[in-house]
Amino acid sequence: VVFFNAGSSVPDPKKPLFKDIVAGSLNWLTSIVPDGTGGWFVGGKFSLANSQIRKFLVHILSDNALDAKLNINWSGAFEVDALKKDGNYLYVGGRFKAIDKQQRVHLNIFRLDLQTMKIDPSWNPLSFVSSSDFVSSSDFVSGIEISRDKIFLGGMFTFVVNTYYDSPQLVT
Repeated sequence: VVFFNAGSSVPDPKKPLFKDIVAGSLNWLTSIVPDGTGGWFVGGKFSLANSQIRKFLVHILSDNALDAKLNINWSGAFEVDALKKDGNYLYVGGRFKAIDKQQRVHLNIFRLDLQTMKIDPSWNPLSFVSSSDFVSSSDFVSGIEISRDKIFLGGMFTFVVNTYYDSPQLVT
């Protein structure tokens, strides 16, 4: 993983390293988005960032430190594939189960409140009727786009707001 300063072709050696992402490993980065204050959100499949244990999602602050406030409770996580920042929220998609502070399961997508760095429990579009931890191993969110008051999710999933669908749906 290499970070460059704008206009430079020389890697920035001060940026955090993802040491377990090497040729031949089963780890990778999939999404990087600026936080708006000189830092970055990075998602993928990894377990170390800057020699610290961090899984799937990190916030690199403008001073290159890792944000200790970001601590997601992953359950059965595999990877983060898509990130999209919109105002005070970061939308996180991939192949995972994440648990919010109210112990609700968020499947393959959640909205992170950037003020608290916690999952927003009020937004859970890919929820299920059952309280079981059912997750199809083939379901995932690989793309997130936002246009005004609409959120578009790409990927492969079958449940949107407790209803079974056989094709992707627009989430508002």
